[in-house]
Amino acid sequence: MGTRHLTMVQLGGTYRIAQYGQWDGYPEGQGQTVVKFLNTVKTKKALAAFAAKVAALKTLTDAEVATRWKEVGADDSGMVSMTISDKFKEKYPHLQRDCGAEILQLVNEGKATEVSLDIGFVKDSLFCEWAYVIDLDAGTFEVFKGFNTHPLAKTARFYSDGYKSDERAKRDKKFDIIPGEFYHYYPIRLKRKYSLKEIPSVQTFLKDMGVKSK
Repeated sequence: MGTRHLTMVQLGGTYRIAQYGQWDGYPEGQGQTVVKFLNTVKTKKALAAFAAKVAALKTLTDAEVATRWKEVGADDSGMVSMTISDKFKEKYPHLQRDCGAEILQLVNEGKATEVSLDIGFVKDSLFCEWAYVIDLDAGTFEVFKGFNTHPLAKTARFYSDGYKSDERAKRDKKFDIIPGEFYHYYPIRLKRKYSLKEIPSVQTFLKDMGVKSK
């Protein structure tokens, strides 16, 4: 399902991973993937090894990403065939939208040594439906939820003034619209924070997220 999201890792006061994902961004999808990964690096040694891999990542520019697309046959039109897309996915799985939270395991295994950051997507809570943030500086794992129409505190991780949509959004009755104003979306909002020393089981995590067991 097309549920857009980010998987992020902070280290040294900056985001070293901000992986955009197109699919299954909800807790029982990509969130579960993140929790499973964190449960594999629970020891001090394992977490330090992961942090070292994160610290060594190269951040690619847009031009460098474009060059990698051209390597597999893309041109400057911005349109690619399924054949080219599949070639890119095979050669650079960590740089395409299907990767999602799998970026964590790819980095940890040394299969991804470069990343493309999409940090600004957190401001777009109409479209960024979920985000999962591993803060290696603070030793925390944070879950953020989109569709936020209320201002954040200035101390919030992703504080900004958000953005205003066009008039069409006023017709969406699922949300509270302020009379006389454009629909105003703010950045994603913190839903839950965990210590990396106390990562829950998948079952507990899903319960915390309000996912009903089948």
